[in-house]
Amino acid sequence: MWARRQCGLLLMMASWAAAQGTIPGAVSVQDLRVVRDPANNLRVEITLSAPSNAAPSVTVATNPSRLVLDLPNTLSGAKQQQLSVNYKGVRRVRLGLNSAVPPITRVVVEMDEAHPYSLQSEGRRVTLVISPAPNAIAS
Repeated sequence: MWARRQCGLLLMMASWAAAQGTIPGAVSVQDLRVVRDPANNLRVEITLSAPSNAAPSVTVATNPSRLVLDLPNTLSGAKQQQLSVNYKGVRRVRLGLNSAVPPITRVVVEMDEAHPYSLQSEGRRVTLVISPAPNAIAS
């Protein structure tokens, strides 16, 4: 009895995993990088397996301050990725699968305070540009 349950569970998980790779129009995250640019901005660069047919969106969250970037029709690994940043008020960046059906990958940028930002999407690359906070003291 126990062996049948285990076998059934494995078959169900295998079919679910196979279905994840065949979602029409879904792309996957291939790379996540956080880089500084010459203008003192931070760039969160996400490289996808192919251009996405759905537009990414950003939501501003407070208490604590965060930027939440949702990538619709995008799959990512089962394990959440975290990158420590600790630069100009940006603490860290997390990436993970927020929803399997429909597939939505979420990138969360944790910050000390609100920062101006812009979102760029071109081809396989999605870039969230985070500028220094307007009331930050220059060093």
